[in-house]
Amino acid sequence: MNMKSLWCISAVCTVMAACTPPAKQQAEQHLNTDSIKQVLIATDQAFSDRSKQIGQQAAFLEYMDEQVTMLRPNSLPLVGKDTIQKIYAQRSDSSFALTWSPLFADVAAGGDLGYTYGTWLLETKAGDKEEGTYCTIWKQDSIGNWKFVMDVGNDGLGKEATKK
Repeated sequence: MNMKSLWCISAVCTVMAACTPPAKQQAEQHLNTDSIKQVLIATDQAFSDRSKQIGQQAAFLEYMDEQVTMLRPNSLPLVGKDTIQKIYAQRSDSSFALTWSPLFADVAAGGDLGYTYGTWLLETKAGDKEEGTYCTIWKQDSIGNWKFVMDVGNDGLGKEATKK
């Protein structure tokens, strides 16, 4: 092989390498975001089911990321799983059941960050009910589990709102 042929082969290889996206970009281009959205909705529903089974606080601790932020009315943001665990230790959740129904999910192009939103229902042992809406932001951890990194909810979803 002459020098000109070697140079030509080398140039073609260089151009091909420059035009080929890195493996991660190729994988992201082939993600089926619709199926990931369904996984996220199923995860959120399983989270709600767990809340009904073991209580709201235990379920939240099970599904939250270590760096979680929770936004609650009349409160500064609650930041970090340790902080929230300390607050939960001071309260009981045995007098109510909190469940929710995800209505929608979306995911980022990379497939490892997404959100769900829906409606929640709080039922007390005394028979009182409250309803509201929520939005939860989810992140996939290093082993592929979805953990929520932010949670916010609004109360006041009464019968008037559901009729519209």
